[in-house]
Amino acid sequence: MIDPLFKNWHANAAALKKYGFVNGKWSTTLMPDFTLRVAVLGDTVSCTVFDEAAQAPYTLFLQPSATGAFVAKVRATVIATLTDMRDACFTQGSVYHQAQTLELIDKIAQVYDLTPEFLWAKFPTNAVFRRTDSKKWFAAILTVQPDRINRTGKKPLEILDLRMADPLQVDGINYLPGYHMNKKSWFTVVLDGAVSTEQLMTLMATSYQLAAK
Repeated sequence: MIDPLFKNWHANAAALKKYGFVNGKWSTTLMPDFTLRVAVLGDTVSCTVFDEAAQAPYTLFLQPSATGAFVAKVRATVIATLTDMRDACFTQGSVYHQAQTLELIDKIAQVYDLTPEFLWAKFPTNAVFRRTDSKKWFAAILTVQPDRINRTGKKPLEILDLRMADPLQVDGINYLPGYHMNKKSWFTVVLDGAVSTEQLMTLMATSYQLAAK
């Protein structure tokens, strides 16, 4: 019920904070004795309806087979409340344009069950991926002007930052010094297909392990 509401919508950290989210969590009175609790992690939204009188979660509305006027009212109110929150705090559609960027995001979702976190309102096309245990970043997708990474042209580039185990990996051609990161620990790849997505996922696996510490 929740996933279709937020498919292809991206959270805006500043908008969530303005809406009342604290550390990715927000709650509101749904109806007398019922509270809706919402959590946002990256672009992933989860929610719980809590029955204050019973002091327990109310889950019947999540069951498609559940019928009855009260269940229908709870379900409709949850959807309406989440839709209002989504429209105020999320933007629709991908902020990226390169085919490899979109493919990479899809691969990360499949392998790591993670979506990009857009943390900066002033930089809506910059996102990070972090481990759920250590909370450390293992990848970042950024949009930069070519001259910022010693490339020519005027069209913004979509780049990937990864942690590296071997500084010799940086060759100045396909593997660049980490943009906006510690250059001793990170490297950058332009997402233009020069390095295959398969190779990037192999490198990402190393980055993911390095972020465990």
